[in-house]
Formats: sequence, structure tokens, C-alpha cells
Amino acid sequence: MNNRLHAPILLSGYVVVLHLAAILNMLDLLPSGKPAYVVDLATLVPMALALSYWLIAQRHHNLSPLDLAVALYFVISLVSGLSYVSRDNPSSPEAFVYGIHYFVMPMFLYYAVKRTLNHDQHRLLSLILALNVFSILSGLILFYLRPGFYHAYLVHKVFSAAEVPMEEWQLFGRLQSYWGSTAVGTIASTSIVLLALLRVPLMIVLVTAPVILLGALLTYQRGGMFASLIAMMYLAGTVPKSLKAKVALPVAIAVCMLLAVSIYTGIDSSYLDRLKDKYSWDSVLEMMNWGDRGYGPGLAYIRDFPLGVGLGGTSSGAQGAGLASRGQVVDANFMRILSDLGLMGLWSFVAILFLAARAALRKKNNPVGWMLLIALIGLICLGTNTLDSYYVAHFFWLFLGVIDTRDRVAGSTGGLRTTPGEVGSL
Repeated sequence: MNNRLHAPILLSGYVVVLHLAAILNMLDLLPSGKPAYVVDLATLVPMALALSYWLIAQRHHNLSPLDLAVALYFVISLVSGLSYVSRDNPSSPEAFVYGIHYFVMPMFLYYAVKRTLNHDQHRLLSLILALNVFSILSGLILFYLRPGFYHAYLVHKVFSAAEVPMEEWQLFGRLQSYWGSTAVGTIASTSIVLLALLRVPLMIVLVTAPVILLGALLTYQRGGMFASLIAMMYLAGTVPKSLKAKVALPVAIAVCMLLAVSIYTGIDSSYLDRLKDKYSWDSVLEMMNWGDRGYGPGLAYIRDFPLGVGLGGTSSGAQGAGLASRGQVVDANFMRILSDLGLMGLWSFVAILFLAARAALRKKNNPVGWMLLIALIGLICLGTNTLDSYYVAHFFWLFLGVIDTRDRVAGSTGGLRTTPGEVGSL
């Protein structure tokens, strides 16, 4: 396989398929309305590239610590499926298949992206940034067309205080993994950091960054909002040092925040009260408490199943796994991984984040930016199950692959040149 040609083209095509699947699904143009079938078929591409990378790296004794950590996490995820055959384990094969699709298949992208050269990775990340902006902009248009419904859905989802017609809920539910409240915070925060890492021209930054931020602000997702604002502060610190540039971005941020508040207060007069409750200290502690909802039920659950209930057992299989009777496990990736894969699975995932952060700090260009990219995703994973979306999970593993890629040429930046008015560098 020609590494210079086929790998970046195939990976770019795969990333495009992820977005097209969402659009076709929204228009009911996929069989049974299941975008997963399209993505599963396309996953054969990164699988082939990942296997190719692994064989070559192993032959040359060139596997990195992060390579081995991802492989360990991959194996633990697969082996956990065998646990459902235990009589005392209430998980199910259907939940395991669900977990394979959402949590295991995307890992191939980590190895697949390492089959590309530095400048090809730059182009791939640029494509992801462009498609993310397109997705968030599409979500904003949908929100504008149906503000009452989308707000009612979010209120129902977060506060259980409003009823939404089932057929309309299903329509929005199909979009949630791409443009909904769960995924958009991660998409927004990482896209804002990419604006700096990819040296995007300042004028484009001033146009796209507010759009991305507005998408995050029009949700109730705490982690996504915080992460997006942190990302914007980092972006503001990387813009050119001219007074005009330093003033323009903070003004754009302030306008976005005021616009988001005005839109929501125009829809719901109790919006500010809801927002205050969502961000109150008591609400944050509720996520971490030992009561009926929080980390407590999950920690109690792991005492009975130290090896985990099995991959996917706490997601779609939560009711069958007995979690409802024990209290609701907080909908966060770290708690999901602990409950599904046990202590060994959680340890291996934390090891992945640690090794990715170490690799980020060793990057020649913008180590802080790459570190921030991983840190923000980890922050969101504390309180949100954002990786339970194959779109978000896909670019999470892709980012890790780019971070851990070793420079092919000493001091190389992929043949890219810095131009006046650009932000950051890859």
C-alpha cells in the first residue's frame, strides 16, 4: 500500500462517511434508519490500515508505549464480553455487540492514522475541523427552525420537566450523536483547539470560533460549556499580538454568550433559573455523591462485579444489568468503563490518557495545545458519556494517533509554512 497516497485518502473518505451517514439518516435515506450499518462497512478501511501499521511497527520493534496501552484496552474490551456467560452476571450479548460498535471499532483509527505522514495528518485534521463546523452550523440552523422543540427536548433530557412528542423525540434522538447536547460540547471544545493547532488564518478564526462556541452554549452540558470556554481562552492567547486581534476575539466571545442567553430566555422565561440550578455546587456534588444518582451506585456495583459487567452492560443493557435497582450510575465515561470493564479496564484507559498526555508534551510544536486537547476530553468524560457516540469516539482515537506519531524528519512540520496572521502550528 502506498503510504503517501492511499492511507490519507481512505481515512479522509471514512471521516466524510461519518457525516454523510448522519445526514442521510436524518432524511430517512438509510435502511431502517440505521447509520451504524454504513459506518460499520466503512470501518473496514481503518481496520486494514491499523493492521498494516501494527505489523510494520512490530517487525521493526517500533511500537510505542501508547500503542501497547491501546492494544491492552482493546483486548480487555473484547474479553469482557465473555463475562456475560457467567450465571451471576446479568449483562447480555446484545449489550456487548452495542459496546463493540461504539467503543471498540473506533480504536482502529488510532493505529490507522499512524500510517499517514505528518502533512497528511494535517490535512485530515483540517477536514475534521471543517466537517465539525459544518455539523455545528447545521445544528444551529435546526435549532433556529424548531427552537421550542429542541429546547423542550433538552429540558426533558436534563431536568425531566417537560414532555416531548415521541415521534419528534425520535427524530432528534437520531441527530443527538452528531448535533445534540451530548456530543456538541466535545465537538466544540476540540474544534476550537484545532483552530490554534492548525494555524488557521485569523479572519477565519473570528468567523468560525463564535459559531462553534454558540453551538456549545445552546445546550445544558456542563462539561462541554466549561471545556469550550477554556478552549476559547487558549485560542485567545495564541492569536497574533496585534491590539486589533486581541480585542476582536474576546468581543466575539462576549457577543456569543449574550446571544445564547437572549435566545434561551426568549424561549423559556425560567431559563436563567434552570441554568443556575444546573451549575450550582449542589448539582455538581450530586454527580459525585453516594446517593441514588452519582458515582456511588457505580462503586457499589463494582464490588459485586470486580471484573465488570461486560462491555456495553451499563449502556443499552442498564435495565437488564440490574443497575436500575441499585441506583442510576452517573452517565460518565470513567464510571461506565469501570462498571463495564472493571478495575483493569479503567486502569488501562487512564494509562492511555496519561501516555497520550506525555506524548503531547513531547511534541515539537504546540505541546500545550495537544495536551489541552486530551485534557478537555478527559474533563468532559468525568461527567458526560460523550464517547458513547461513534462520531465523537472516532475523532478521540484519531487525535491520540496524531499526538503519538513520531516526526519522520527532524524538525519537520509536514512541509507547512507559517504565514502572517495565522494562529498556532501543528
